[in-house]
This record gives sequence, C-alpha cells and structure tokens, in this order.
Amino acid sequence: MGMTSVSEALYSSTTVKSSKFNLDATINKISEWLPTQGPIKDFIAQNMLQTLEGVPFHEGLALASRVYGASSYLPLKDYQTRYENGRINGFAIDWAIRNSGIDPSLHEAIRSSLFSDDERSHLPPPSLASHGLRNQWLTHIEVNLNALAHPVLFRLVGNFLDQGISQWTVARDGESFWLCLRRLVSNSFVSLHPFDQPGSRCLLNQSVDEAILIGLDHRTSTLRGQNWAITAIYHP
Repeated sequence: MGMTSVSEALYSSTTVKSSKFNLDATINKISEWLPTQGPIKDFIAQNMLQTLEGVPFHEGLALASRVYGASSYLPLKDYQTRYENGRINGFAIDWAIRNSGIDPSLHEAIRSSLFSDDERSHLPPPSLASHGLRNQWLTHIEVNLNALAHPVLFRLVGNFLDQGISQWTVARDGESFWLCLRRLVSNSFVSLHPFDQPGSRCLLNQSVDEAILIGLDHRTSTLRGQNWAITAIYHP
C-alpha cells in the first residue's frame, strides 16, 4: 500500500468531494487541519498533528511537512556530523535501510546518498502553505491576500478570543464573533475595512452561512471544497 497523498488526506471526505457544495461539511473537514486552540496565556499540551493519527508516524510527518511547510527532521548535515562524531553507527544505518521496505537493489545507492553533500535540507520544504494557491495568486495576478486580510482579521479574532488580558473587551457575554463584528461596524465612528464598502457592509445583514456563500460566489465559482480547504491552510 502506497503512502497517503496530500490530496487523499485533505479531501478524504466524500461529502466535500461531492459536486454539490456543502458548507457545513467543508468547514468540518477544514477544521481538522487548523489549530483548535485560540490565543491563551497559559501553556497547554496539544497534539497539533491529531488529524494525522490514522497514518504511520513517519508518513504523518511527511504529510504534515507537505501541508504546513514545517521541517520534520534535522538537516542531513546534522546527521552526517553525528555519524562523524560516533553518535550514529554504521550498523544502525544498515539496519534502518534493510527494514525500510526499499528494494534491496537500491540499498547501496540509498546509503551512499546519505553521505553526499547537502545544500537544501536546511531550507523549508515545498508545501501547500508556502507554494500553493495563495502564492499563485500573488505571483500570477499580483493579489496579496495575506496583506489584504490578515492585518484586520487577525486583530479582530485576537481581540474577540482574549481571555481578559487586554484593557478593552471586544466581545459581550454570549455574543458570537459575527454578531460582535456587526455591532462594531454599526456603532463605530471609524470605518472598518472592508466594511466601509457598500457591497461588503450589506453582508452583515445576512446570516453567517449566507454571507460566506455570497462571498464565495462573488470571488469565484470554482472556489469549492478542495480549493477552499487549501486556502484556509495558507493562513500562517
């Protein structure tokens, strides 16, 4: 059985794959790949790779690396240095290669490659987060969605989720983020971008689901399921 691909891991939900777009199913699927804990003042133990617990350990690390752009292991040069210092033994390398499941005819080539000069493994790996859809928008049509969305969105979300550290409380008891945003825009003397635009401001009169669907239809009719999942993961 081959290694699980990024596409299979992201879009294993048959509901999300369906030609009929299902907003709730899409959000549920995306949420598996996003952090569930908001800003906190105390340390907690949380498994950030929880959604990958169904695949073997090293395969899960490889998938996470290709999705989030994080390095799963030390650079090859670090392992070479440990070998030179005697912290890694030759028999341990041979044992690992023999038990890797690789074709025996390739064992010698694999072993030799471990001692070749390495100029790239210290760099962040190619990933959806760094080289995916948002990067294509930036390089091909010069639209920087991070710069357009994050300065406002992150401040609002951070203030809304505040645990009482800030001097000014944004949210009221029992108030959802959407209702809080609607109140801020309606009562503020200073315009809040992008709700200073009539087309965006009218979205506040809709329910959350209706506003999301209108926004998606306005941006592009192809931003469904898979592309929407990728878009969410690109947020740093």
